Amino acid sequence: MANSTRTGSTGNAGDSVVVNVRMSLEERGQLDDLARATGRSRGYHIAQAIAAYIDEQRWQIAHIQKGISDADAGRLTPHADVMAYASMRETRTAQRDCTHAHV
Repeated sequence: MANSTRTGSTGNAGDSVVVNVRMSLEERGQLDDLARATGRSRGYHIAQAIAAYIDEQRWQIAHIQKGISDADAGRLTPHADVMAYASMRETRTAQRDCTHAHV
């Protein structure tokens, strides 16, 4: 459950909102440990985590939408090409794993 309250009204980058977040006691303890270890507040770490999550999700959604647009426009990779690429990657991974196993 999350609640938010607007604390600024100018629309500037310095505006912020207060958000209540429900988390487990274990997560709260881990967050407290992180805050103590870094000398930063819980709020700082929560804001950083939210910003990173939003960036990641926006990137993913943009790429999914581009893929859908490409597919709708007929810009597709033939199945045989995809399978050949996957096979090549699998071979390289197996070779790398084998090389590292003998070290």
